Amino acid sequence: MIRPAEAKDITPCWQLIQEFYDLSMYRGIIPPDERKCRRLLAHCAGSPRAFLWVADINEGVEGALAGMTAEATWGRAKVLNDLFFYVRKPAHGWGGMLGWAYQKWAHTQNIKAWGFSLASGNKDLNEKAQALAQALNLTHAGGTYIEVFTSCPTH
Repeated sequence: MIRPAEAKDITPCWQLIQEFYDLSMYRGIIPPDERKCRRLLAHCAGSPRAFLWVADINEGVEGALAGMTAEATWGRAKVLNDLFFYVRKPAHGWGGMLGWAYQKWAHTQNIKAWGFSLASGNKDLNEKAQALAQALNLTHAGGTYIEVFTSCPTH
């Protein structure tokens, strides 16, 4: 089943983030910070302006989708952007259910637009997410391109 996340789901969601990270192109580039991720997940689980739902299969969290509303970077309209979406293989069919719940929730948020990213860099994960985005009747709006620096003055 899918359901809104609870406090007990923060650790399993953190584990999903780590697993997703290991499958993504960001592996070894931008490691997720556990403390920061846990705080963000807790915020998403408890805020009326944020979304965190989980796919709870046989009493285990096998997938999650998180997003937050905010004022658009380029204007004053409120938008919703996803933060994290990953479903383990045994629960792949539940990813669509999470997507539908996210879309339904988006329609209750008095927002101008909402987005669903396909930026893992993992072809298999992106293809599944793209199929879901198409099923949700979303408009394709481009792609993500990055440059990785070998040294960073802040780290």
